[in-house]
Amino acid sequence: MRFVFVTMFVALTSVHAQSQRSADTVGASWEYDSQLGRYRVEVVATGVRVPFGMAFLPDSRALVTDRPGTLWLLDIRTGAMTRVAGVPAVSDSVDGGLLDIEVHPDYARTGWLYFSYSEKTDTGKATVVERARLRDARLVDRQRLFTAYPAVAGDYHFGSRLALTDGYLFITLGERELSALAQELWTDLGKIVRLYDDGRIPN
Repeated sequence: MRFVFVTMFVALTSVHAQSQRSADTVGASWEYDSQLGRYRVEVVATGVRVPFGMAFLPDSRALVTDRPGTLWLLDIRTGAMTRVAGVPAVSDSVDGGLLDIEVHPDYARTGWLYFSYSEKTDTGKATVVERARLRDARLVDRQRLFTAYPAVAGDYHFGSRLALTDGYLFITLGERELSALAQELWTDLGKIVRLYDDGRIPN
């Protein structure tokens, strides 16, 4: 399910259909051949401008980040798209915006969602990671877990992908077009950062 759904956003421009394409509307579908076999792509929703991250809730609804700053809650069965409130303001420029999203592995117990975005401050722009809970299509209980250091002026290469496993949160960070700083341990740029899933720093 996860693989097939991801391709819904990218397949239309990245691979060639084996048959005549139908209109880009909900319900339209295409079949493709790949080295791993034949697969089918179906449009389940439209209107997302720059989809970046996606995570599934236990009830099979999907959370989809739209990089300009919108978080969508998508019911795949009906195609209904609900805009989630309480999303922080993002710096939507070039590579920046609302980035990845992940669901805590024990979401049924904790209710935590994790998401990353780019933020503009007085000293520049930086990748930020927060966690929050979802209540009635609104983010509540928001907690900031991480802010990349240093903030820099550019608009490129924020990252980021998030992964949660074994009680840890892993954050991938771009080098912000400052490749030399990726080699410096005093910066977060160009690194993979490991935290506990509550933001604490491991030994």
